[in-house]
Parts: sequence; C-alpha cells; structure tokens
Amino acid sequence: EYGKYQRRQFVLHALGALTAGLHMLTLVTIAPTPEHRCAIPDVEINGTVLDWNSTEVLTWIHKKDDGKFESCRMFDAFTNKTMTCHSWVYDKTYYKTSRTMEWNMVCDRRWMLAVAQMTYMFGVFTGAVTLGSLADK
Repeated sequence: EYGKYQRRQFVLHALGALTAGLHMLTLVTIAPTPEHRCAIPDVEINGTVLDWNSTEVLTWIHKKDDGKFESCRMFDAFTNKTMTCHSWVYDKTYYKTSRTMEWNMVCDRRWMLAVAQMTYMFGVFTGAVTLGSLADK
C-alpha cells in the first residue's frame, strides 16, 4: 500500500536523483565552448582584441558559408598559405570565462574536454560500485 512512508521515500530518492543529474551537467556550465577565432599574431597580444568584423580580422580570418569565422585556421597574408592557430580570441558575449577559454581546449586540444568528462564518469561509476555495496553493509 502506498502511504506516507512510501511518499516520503519517493521524495528523498527523487532529490538524490536530481542532484546526481546536476553533477552530470557540470561541464556544460563550467566548460562551455563559445564562438572563437584565431588571434592575429603580433596584433592581438596582451589582451588586445580587434572588433570581430574589422577589415584587419577579415584579411587574416575568412568566414565560412554559415557566416561564422573559421575557428581553427587562419590565412597568412605574407606567405599566401593557410596555417593553424596557436592562440585564440573568444566571443565573451555570453561567457566571460570558462575552463575551455582559460586552458584553450579548442581545435586540436578539444579531446581534453572528452577526457575530463570520461574521467568524471569513471569516478561516478567507481563510487557507485564501491560506495553502494559499502552502504549496504
């Protein structure tokens, strides 16, 4: 029979599940990847950032068909070659800072986000297996 005790147990279990779900989403809030583009060498240094649509930016960085900047490569006007970026400028409209921005986990370093999520989930799995049986004892 479903009574006060069962209802109380259900609410307590639902609260536990809610907090577990929030922990699963921590990387979404801590490490989002905002729109980014390559930093122009010898121009955007020491925190100096040009306007996103300035002529100098458009000379170095091409826009894709969807209107967004190429985020991992830039055009070297001196050698007429495309090269990969070593530093990036981030759009800070929505996010002032994030782990992705601080540690430059974009382009060829994007795998670091996957490793961080995998490590977290492995810890959750290990804790569930060991602490669950420990709690039963």
